[in-house]
Amino acid sequence: RLLIDLVDDASTIRVDWERLENDPLNSLHQSFGWCSIWAQTQDSALLTLRGRQRGKTIFLLPLEIVVEGGVRKARFPGGRFNNINTGLFDPSFAGQAGQEIAAAIAREARKLLHGRVDILALQNIPLGWRDRTNPLSHLASVENQNPAFQLPLLESFEATLRQVNAKRRRKKFRI
Repeated sequence: RLLIDLVDDASTIRVDWERLENDPLNSLHQSFGWCSIWAQTQDSALLTLRGRQRGKTIFLLPLEIVVEGGVRKARFPGGRFNNINTGLFDPSFAGQAGQEIAAAIAREARKLLHGRVDILALQNIPLGWRDRTNPLSHLASVENQNPAFQLPLLESFEATLRQVNAKRRRKKFRI
């Protein structure tokens, strides 16, 4: 059975957090260090939705609360500064339990965040990432029109730039 709770003090789950962030399929923007520093510099509370099965932490969703237009919104830390958010998932559970995880988050997050936020907005989530379906892709979603700002780094700057509209970009960099 999947149990979900809300953790107010990230330091109490740091060991599990750092274990999960070691999976290369999890985004850097959900690492313990990045989230902690973001919360500290933005002077915002860091909340974490934690999923456990048989006593083992299988996922963490770090959240910050912001007010936009009078609406209290729980979102991944960093907001518009992150172009990819994956959450943190144990690889042994992520692929096989995606629908179960998404259903549990949809059901439990409402209860756990009641009174603290008006909406849970998980943005910039890749539906698939490095040949693995993201468990969060099973939530109601719209695919991000700009899935990621990345491209392979080749042997030189010119070779890397040739991959994408190189003529226009070279002109821009010369200016």
